[in-house]
Amino acid sequence: MSSYVDYRVCPAVGSVEGQTDVCQRFSAFGWCPNGSECLLSHDTDLIILQDEKDLGNKRTKRKRRKVER
Repeated sequence: MSSYVDYRVCPAVGSVEGQTDVCQRFSAFGWCPNGSECLLSHDTDLIILQDEKDLGNKRTKRKRRKVER
């Protein structure tokens, strides 16, 4: 059975810095109309890392209280 399986090492992406820009269409919808001609990154690991990084940078919005006079 092992002759049919090709095992390869697939290291995780180390960091987001220094990488190409992520395709926003692919990140949002999971597909890109430009396909393989798109110059931006379609790397799902990179997209997940960037989303997690952006989530940490966002501040939660608070509802403003109405002042009753």
